[in-house]
Amino acid sequence: EIMESVRHRSGLKLFAAAICSLGALALVSGTCLAAGTQDKTRDSYFQTLKGKKIVWIAAVMGNDLQAEWDAQFRKLASAVGMQYSLRDANFNTQAQSQAMEAAIHEKPDILVVQSLNVTLLARQIKRAEAAGIPVIQLNMKSLQDSTGFVGADYVGIGQQSADAIVKACSPKNGKSGKIAIIQGEITAADSYLQMQGAMPIFKAHPEIKIVANQAAEWDPNKAHDVAATILQQHPDLCAFYGLWGEMSMGIGQAIKEAGMQGKVGNYSNDGGARYACTATKEGMFSEFWSYDAPGQARDVMELAISILENHVKPGTMKTVLYSPMIAFTPQTVQASMCYDPPKR
Repeated sequence: EIMESVRHRSGLKLFAAAICSLGALALVSGTCLAAGTQDKTRDSYFQTLKGKKIVWIAAVMGNDLQAEWDAQFRKLASAVGMQYSLRDANFNTQAQSQAMEAAIHEKPDILVVQSLNVTLLARQIKRAEAAGIPVIQLNMKSLQDSTGFVGADYVGIGQQSADAIVKACSPKNGKSGKIAIIQGEITAADSYLQMQGAMPIFKAHPEIKIVANQAAEWDPNKAHDVAATILQQHPDLCAFYGLWGEMSMGIGQAIKEAGMQGKVGNYSNDGGARYACTATKEGMFSEFWSYDAPGQARDVMELAISILENHVKPGTMKTVLYSPMIAFTPQTVQASMCYDPPKR
């Protein structure tokens, strides 16, 4: 039996070696290994991407969302041999327009933009693509379509937020029905689109009264002051709807200082940094919608790579990738729902 087993194993090795030899391969420990051949698909992939330039024109650095995008872009671009650079508009429309103009003249292989408002970069996006530069818009849409968009479905977030607020603030539940909306910038895509989703729902429920709808320019301190004033004017307020999470931390602080945490709701959304899970767990947010910033960065890079691999010419493709949303409340939030942002 022992000799038979040895003969059987030897026969298998001879058979495997014969199969390997057909592909000019070597047999090592019963396994076929390449003998001087390469994965041509892999070679083509890296050769196509090596040295390609990707430029990101950000709205503003200095917050968890932007820091995470930047860190992921750097890591993912480096992994495939691409050259990555960042231009920070620092919430300045003139600076962002100038950065866009400079990028068009530099002619990168991929241009990623986060428009401060829906009209600011529209003409320049059109000119960039006419010049042969594929543009991927990130999270804040312009009125001008481009080769790609990756970002949150803000209309859907607005709908879900409004549904949750209507349910929580209904007079049938003993609530006043009074709510306040604090936007970032009214002409920014995330404000504009969230209102498109939310307002029809609020209008369909006349028992819900919007007592204030103001902009705080994405600033947590301004949001805090606006919220504090609204709470003084409407002590029976049911909820705030803040259109960006980091800004809405100021709203949550105002509610806490007024001794109304647990009585006045705070609904918001963002990319899902650690602060969001912590603040929700502590009751600062009533419900929070995360659009997963690390996943968005990966989607931008995958779309950029696909454009380069397939030699897509601007104007021949318009791809939209909406980010899956993760909703959580103080009762459902888990640590795994949020990411730890890079150190800044």
